[in-house]
Parts: sequence; C-alpha cells; structure tokens
Amino acid sequence: MAEIRALSGPIVQRHFEKVEAERQALQARLEVERAKKAADAQARKASEAADKAQEVKDEEMTDADAPPKAEVEEAGDP
Repeated sequence: MAEIRALSGPIVQRHFEKVEAERQALQARLEVERAKKAADAQARKASEAADKAQEVKDEEMTDADAPPKAEVEEAGDP
C-alpha cells in the first residue's frame, strides 16, 4: 500500500498544480472583466457629466435667441 502511495504522489501533485493553474487563470480573467466594467462605468459617468454641463450651457443661451422687443411709439393724431 505504501508503494502505491509513493507512486501516486507525483501524479496527484501534478493534478493539484494543474487545478491551481486553471484557478489562477480564471481569477485573472475575472479581474480583467471587473476592471473593464469599472472603466466602462467611469467613462459613462464622465459622459453623463459632460452632457449635463452641455445642457446647462444650452439653457443659459436660450435668452440670447429670443427676438428683441421693438419699442413702437405711436404717433399722436393732431
């Protein structure tokens, strides 16, 4: 029985190393996806902030587009 355990030791060790390598690869892939999502969310927030700033500028300029009121003096009849 001891001989079987001695022979299977390196095989079991290789299996555990393979499982650990797969786990690390999966963890790295998940970290990349998480970082990408965070970057997308940050870009979206920056875009929304820029859109809001543009809307504020547009609202401020609406008064400039209004036609000027003409003052009309009525001529009096003699």
